[in-house]
Amino acid sequence: TFVAGCESNEDMMKIVNAGIGLARAFKMKVVAQGVDSPHTLAKLRQAGCDIGQGSLFASCMRSERAERWMTQRESQTGVGSMFEQPRQLAPQAAH
Repeated sequence: TFVAGCESNEDMMKIVNAGIGLARAFKMKVVAQGVDSPHTLAKLRQAGCDIGQGSLFASCMRSERAERWMTQRESQTGVGSMFEQPRQLAPQAAH
């Protein structure tokens, strides 16, 4: 919920930064869900978020399709990071 408004709402970004700071204090990785725009991605990268998930990377898909998508993405980029350059994919059926 906080990520969705962080690119345009300063108070939401403060909450996101506080959450990232708290996770860092406990040596935890930070996963942002709902990364739906390049602007949101840029804000989260700048804030120090480790991993992102959302429609910017891929739409919702069944586990079998997700496994194929991840394998294909890793073979094309050589990296499994969700914060690598997003690619536009055809929408997949929601499960």
